[in-house]
Amino acid sequence: MIIAINTIQIQSNAINFDIDFLVELMLHKALQEPDNQFVFIVNTPVEASVLPTNCTTQLVQKQPASTSSLLLFSFITLPALLKKIKADMVFQLAGYGCIIGHVQQVVFVSTALSTKALVVKKSLQKATNIVVGSEILQNELSAKFQTPNPKPQTPNPKPQTPNPKPQTPNPKLQTPNSKPQTSNPKLQTPNPKPQTPNFKPQTPNPKLQIIPGAAHAIFKPLNYIETNVVKDGYADGREYFLAVASAFTFIEFINLLKAFSDFKKWQKSSMKLLVLGHIADYKNQLSDKIATYKYRDDVELLDTEPLDVEAKLFGAAYAVLSLANQSQYHLPILQAFQANVPIICIDNNSFSQAINNAVLTIPKNDVEAIANKLKLLYRDENLRSQKIAAGQALSQLFTYNNAYQQLQQGIAPTVL
Repeated sequence: MIIAINTIQIQSNAINFDIDFLVELMLHKALQEPDNQFVFIVNTPVEASVLPTNCTTQLVQKQPASTSSLLLFSFITLPALLKKIKADMVFQLAGYGCIIGHVQQVVFVSTALSTKALVVKKSLQKATNIVVGSEILQNELSAKFQTPNPKPQTPNPKPQTPNPKPQTPNPKLQTPNSKPQTSNPKLQTPNPKPQTPNFKPQTPNPKLQIIPGAAHAIFKPLNYIETNVVKDGYADGREYFLAVASAFTFIEFINLLKAFSDFKKWQKSSMKLLVLGHIADYKNQLSDKIATYKYRDDVELLDTEPLDVEAKLFGAAYAVLSLANQSQYHLPILQAFQANVPIICIDNNSFSQAINNAVLTIPKNDVEAIANKLKLLYRDENLRSQKIAAGQALSQLFTYNNAYQQLQQGIAPTVL
């Protein structure tokens, strides 16, 4: 079987926080299926030496720059490419797929594209399988797939039918063996099946599934020497908090600075704050704020770093802060678990509740709560150690092999 892997994204949405995980998942799939051939559709050259022997690439010269050009790409260019490589099926990693043709396709819904976009809606209608990484998206899409009852306005099969025997005695005078359906309609007992809804959301769409995320193996604990090397290179040799801010809005960033100010006033030490992520959208605006920020010498703004550097920054951090919904597969949380570093994250879904014993959660955009959690981690080493141990145990459950097995179980039998 020839399996295509489409990795092409909209240029303006190049920061897709899940695409690296999905590419690694597909590479894992290729290793597990040596008899299949995999063709990765990419927009930058990839060295053959980094791919499994059953993998090749197909280069796309021009990357779509908008949703309109992406629609054109999915309507013309992508189907032509799939026909050229004679693909039997295709995994669409960037949240959209072909909207014409008959190739069986698995579409991974992306947070980088709105599900309201025409190209996404058409792709999901055409998809053989739809894959998500969070219950939030799963519930959103499940609601869209509900099938209405043909007559939602008449839950009772015959609510308007008058009593055929108006001479029937008053129900209060009936014998115990009387039939309630022959009584006055206004005094009738409820319909025998009042629980039957007009819609059936409890019936899941058979092509919609959820899979867990996984952290890359490069995220791992650092030893004492490795930790000090990272601190010397990025934090002047000091302890630091690492905030993963790639999906931050400007307001979220300001709230982080306010919380760090509160912490610094309380702690009065040399602890630093490193902010990792792409902030080009408001960099000038932020620079003006930083210039007058009291603790500006203790804040380091880092752009998006290569994965190996990012892993080292995680491993050497005193704690990680993930305060924005940047990954539906919860990658910053899983990366911190695997690096043996405690993490503070927002409490807004069932995932954070399920791993509550391993994380410190806060309400979104709550400055006081962020500051209090920073203080708590700093003063309570036992709590910090407990969170690290719990996270390390949970990390064993979130692996590429686990994600692969669940993906395979959910794919329609017709595409296997």
